[in-house]
Formats: sequence, C-alpha cells, structure tokens
Amino acid sequence: MAGRPMRQSLPRPRLIRWCKRSAAIKSKPNNIASSARSISSWRSRTRRTTAKRSKDWASRPMISQRRSVPSLSSSWMRLIRPTTSRAKVRICLLRSRPSTSSVQKNSTKSRSPRSVTMIASPRVRAAIGSLLSSLCMASAAFAADPSTIRIGYGSAAEEQLYLLLAKPDIGKNYGKTYKLESSRFQSSTQRAQAFEADAIDLASSGAVGVLFAAAEGVAGKIIASLVRESPRGFSTSFYVKADSTIMTVPDARGKIVGINGFSTDGQLWLKTALERHKLSDSDVTITPVPFPAMAESLKAGKVDVGEFPQPFADMLEKETKVRKLFDSQYGMPFEQELILLLGKDAFLKQNATAIRGFLEDLQASTRFYLERPAQARQIILDSKAVRVSPDIYLNMKDYYRDPTLRPDAAALQRVQDTMVRTGFTNKRADIPAMIDLTYLPQ
Repeated sequence: MAGRPMRQSLPRPRLIRWCKRSAAIKSKPNNIASSARSISSWRSRTRRTTAKRSKDWASRPMISQRRSVPSLSSSWMRLIRPTTSRAKVRICLLRSRPSTSSVQKNSTKSRSPRSVTMIASPRVRAAIGSLLSSLCMASAAFAADPSTIRIGYGSAAEEQLYLLLAKPDIGKNYGKTYKLESSRFQSSTQRAQAFEADAIDLASSGAVGVLFAAAEGVAGKIIASLVRESPRGFSTSFYVKADSTIMTVPDARGKIVGINGFSTDGQLWLKTALERHKLSDSDVTITPVPFPAMAESLKAGKVDVGEFPQPFADMLEKETKVRKLFDSQYGMPFEQELILLLGKDAFLKQNATAIRGFLEDLQASTRFYLERPAQARQIILDSKAVRVSPDIYLNMKDYYRDPTLRPDAAALQRVQDTMVRTGFTNKRADIPAMIDLTYLPQ
C-alpha cells in the first residue's frame, strides 16, 4: 500500500488562469499577486499537514485486512469458505511499506509485519495439521536415525560382547546413537582380512595380530580391551591326549600342533615355549584349526597338540581324557592383552557419537558380566551365542577382564619386545599412537 501522495503545486500559467476565474481577482495584477501569495501559503500548510499525517500513519499499527492469498492453488482455494465458527488462519507476510522521504527521515519506530487473515474450513485446518505433524515426525526420525556399526568378532572369550549382542538393552544407547550389524568369524585370519577390506567397521582381534598388522602398515586404532592373559584369571592352554607320548614340551619335536592361525598369539606362545628348550617353531608342523573344530581334530589324531581357550578348554577336559602340556604364561610369564577392539581412524571420527555410545554400553555389559556371571552366562546360552553344556559354561574359570576396558600400553609393549626378540617380526609399531582412549567413557 503506497503512502499518501503530496499535493502537487500548480504551474504558474494555470495558476493565473485559475485566479482570473476567481471573483476576487477582477483582472487586477496586484490581486493576482496577493492571491498567488495566499495560495503559496496554503501550499505550505498543506505540505506540513500531509507530512504530519504521513508520520502518524507510519507509526500506527497495521490493521489486519481480510483477503485471499493469491499464491494458494485453486484446489486449496476451493476449500477456503466462510464458516459459522469463523476459525482464522493467520499468515504473516513480511513486506516493506513504501513511504515518502520525510517519513523515512523522521520515523524511528520498527514496522510490524503486515498480516493477512483468511477464513479456513475444518478440512483445511485438519489437512494443515496433518501435514505439519508428518513433517515434524519425519524430521525427528531423520535426526534420531542412529549410525550402524558393522562389527566382526570371534568364537571364544568375548563374553561381554556376546552379552551385549544378546541383550542390547543392558546399555542405554542402542537404537539411539548406534545400531549393530554383527558377523562371527571362525578364524582370526578371516576377521583380519574382512577388516582390511572394509567389510566390517570394528573388529575384535588378538593383540599379537594387531601389532603384527600395524608393523606391516595396516591402519587401525585400539579403542578398547576385552580380555587379558593374566595370573588373575584363566590362561589359554595347549593340550595333548592322555595316552599321548608327548609328556613335555621338547617331546613335541616333529609333531603336529594346531593353532587358530598364523601370526597370532597362539603361534607366539608356541614359539616362546619351544625356545625355552632351545627349539623353534620350525621343529614342529603348525596347522591352523578353528577353535570349535580343535577338539575333534585332537580326538581324531589330526593334530598332536591343540590350543584351547575358554570355554573350549573346559569342554575338552569334561568330555575327553587329556593332559595340559603348557599355557600362555609358560614362555611369557607376564600379563598380556589377549583381545582388543580395533577400528579405522576415519570411521571412528565420522561416527564418534555412535562409537562412544557403543563403548559405554559395552562397559555396562562388562560390569554386568563381572557382577552377575551366572545370570550373564545364562543369557548368552539362551541366545545360542555359545553352544556349550550349561553345567560346563556356568562354572568355567574365566579370563581376567578390566571393567574400564582401557588397553594396557605397557603390556602391549612387553609383547612387542618379545615378538622382536624371538624374530616373530623385525618391525615395531608405534603403540602409543595406536591407542585412542577418547571414545571410552571418562
């Protein structure tokens, strides 16, 4: 809406003609001049009055005007009719108000937006309400959509992870900040290959395998510790049949030894045990065998010595007549990291909120497992994550697990020193740079 225009001055010829028609002029020049002065005075008063009215008009609030909205489509316009309820939908249109230069100069008050009020039928109100509700719900769902973490894990000793997969509500973040897609691998070699190929985002892996891969240039960050080989808990053991002629470690010369894979903790334990007796791993035949198949291989004579973690060690002792030949502490008598949780730096940074939520829940799962082991193991059995007889699994001796999930850098350094000393590798990894504790709960 334009401002009220200023009254324009009459050109002098027209002014003279107008004055001639006036009865007061009577063709007298002095009267013409007098009339011109009167008209000039009238013009000045008109200008002042118009400016004052324009200023007052600019300071007054705008009055709502009832009008239709041209931008609405014809289908919507057909729905807009006066109703007895006279329900109003108010649409605010921000529009600058043109004004004269005097108004722009003198007006200091802010201008309120022009509002347009239209009468809407109940169908319009219902349609608009439904549309707004749908948009709000879609926006909320999009904002709350959690990141998916693809995790690969093994077949032994990862109880707190099995528990979290079986009972995600043991934590408070599942479905809110993250979701899990889990894949179980029978061998550490397959799991390492999947991690390197980006088929999984996180991988539980043996400490020796992690150090070996890092020394060879495979990128990865250690974000948590799941299990340790420690005098405070069970130690992975190597068994022979009770009637075997292998009575001591030197008797294993020329025999077949089954381990879970090459470049693993099992191979390093075997190597250090043999070195105590001036032997090397070349004095035996090493055969990779998945842990679930190790007992059958030992019974069938396919291997003479087999590596057994929990719960496979207790299962073997319960079902077969065997003897323990040595364990992980035999050649490396100190605390060691056994299973670590590994992720690639780019994925961790891109999904930091999801990783922190997952590790917080994993920490809660670890506490639950340590405080209520029987109940936790029963949940794992019910989920079929572990297929072991309940009387064995519920009473087995377990590994040591740090409730904070913090990796032990000193323990990793001792393991790496042993790897270099025994010739297991001739390269060193930067252990402090590999560990990232920023994702663990503080």
